[in-house]
Amino acid sequence: MKIKQLLILLSAVLFFAFVKEAKASIVTIEKTGGVTVNVLSAEDSSAALQSESLTVSSSSVEMGNADVPISLLRKDGKYLLSVQGKNGEQTFDVTSYKDRILEIEERPQTRKISISLSDNQFVIEQSGVRAKTFYQINVEPQNSRITILTPSGYKFLSVLPGEAVNGLYNSNTITMLGVDRSIEISEDEKGNLYYGISGFKRVGIKDLYSFDAPVSAKISAVNGEVMEINQPVWLKILYLFTLQT
Repeated sequence: MKIKQLLILLSAVLFFAFVKEAKASIVTIEKTGGVTVNVLSAEDSSAALQSESLTVSSSSVEMGNADVPISLLRKDGKYLLSVQGKNGEQTFDVTSYKDRILEIEERPQTRKISISLSDNQFVIEQSGVRAKTFYQINVEPQNSRITILTPSGYKFLSVLPGEAVNGLYNSNTITMLGVDRSIEISEDEKGNLYYGISGFKRVGIKDLYSFDAPVSAKISAVNGEVMEINQPVWLKILYLFTLQT
């Protein structure tokens, strides 16, 4: 009986260890700014990575003195992860990769951030909010600063996705996001980098009736300012009526 229990325990340990491997990100940026690459073979960097190719083997990358960005980009129809270390560049084809590609550990000044690939877009996730973009993403490991390469040039993503959405929650502009809790990172014709956020605002009389009105907004990804709010005309009238009464 003891042997049977031991085998069950061993199987459980191996199972959870495997799950942990399969869910690991390819690159982890630690709280200290250190970079760890978790892949089957650092030498075989040209091969497309699959979820099952991750193993417990990991290696720390010596980044050198300069805070050289880690990049996620699209090139020749493929989606690539580029890590420029002191001893050279490693490039991984992540086109078919389904889990987190990069993860930034939580620091005092920011919550944990992860970057993945979904529907041919890069996805920056923070606090359960997913910001999608077609643009190249660069991450500086030492300070966790994220830069977006737009058609007009490099732009710092000073405001993170969760922060942008929380600003709308706090101002009662929206009450909830859509079902998938995703937003868009785009650039307008003036070169302003912004979050396109669509959601709903719940209106009505408490405990009697309520309904969700569609609301969308543009929030600057650089300074957090509200650039534009779109909502039904009747919602504006209702708001003014509420103020007057």
